[in-house]
Amino acid sequence: MSNNVATILTTAVQESAYLLNKDLDASSEELCAQSLNDKCRSILSMVIELTGFNLAVSKLLKGESVSYADMKAPNAEAGLTEARANLAASVATVCETIATISEDDWMTQVTAPWGAQITKAHAALWVSIHAMYHDGQINLIQVANGDTDVHWM
Repeated sequence: MSNNVATILTTAVQESAYLLNKDLDASSEELCAQSLNDKCRSILSMVIELTGFNLAVSKLLKGESVSYADMKAPNAEAGLTEARANLAASVATVCETIATISEDDWMTQVTAPWGAQITKAHAALWVSIHAMYHDGQINLIQVANGDTDVHWM
């Protein structure tokens, strides 16, 4: 039997990861390591955070309790190449977990790390929302450094 919700959510997660990676491909390692005017986080720190968040959501979808501390990336000191590989692996993990959720289980309530009661479908959607949130920040850093290209095309 087809699981339409899983298909939609997996597609959203994979597409947001693809678009994020297009912007990362256009960013030098130097750009990814720097803080914009020492006022914001580096792109690298965002990539590392995304990995931890994705792994936490995967646990949440499996019915495990997740706290804010669980959203920390397993290797917070990774360089860009390793961080991107870890991010890709975390996206794969989330997609594999999404595939295990039955159509009837998507509306099951879970507690998000920030305390809100949300459905499993909502939790899975947060992976894509969170990636696009940080991709917007990456775009801002790119523009502030003179790169006004749209890298998704």
